[in-house]
Amino acid sequence: MTVEFVDATEVELPELPATVLDEDAVRQVLWFFGRPGGREPGGFRSALFEAMAVADQENFSRLYSAFPVLGFWFDALKSRSDGVTLAVRALDLLGVKA
Repeated sequence: MTVEFVDATEVELPELPATVLDEDAVRQVLWFFGRPGGREPGGFRSALFEAMAVADQENFSRLYSAFPVLGFWFDALKSRSDGVTLAVRALDLLGVKA
C-alpha cells in the first residue's frame, strides 16, 4: 500500500497553536491510528489512547481537559479527514521529518 501525503503548504488548514506542537504527542497518536511517521507510546499513553478510543463524548471531554495536547491530536486523527495532513504540518513546523 502506498501512502501519499498532500503537501501541507498547499492545503488550507487551521492555524496550529504553539501549545499543540509536540513531536512526541503527534508521533504517538499517528502510531495509535496506524499512520506513517508514528512512534509507539509507552504503557500509560497507550492505555490513555485506548480510553480515548472508547470514551463517550462526556468522558472524552474530561480526558481532553486533563491531557489537552494528546486530546487535540487524538481528536484530529479520529475526526478530521485532514488530520494526517495536519499532523504532518505540525511536524514540519517543528522542523522534523514525518
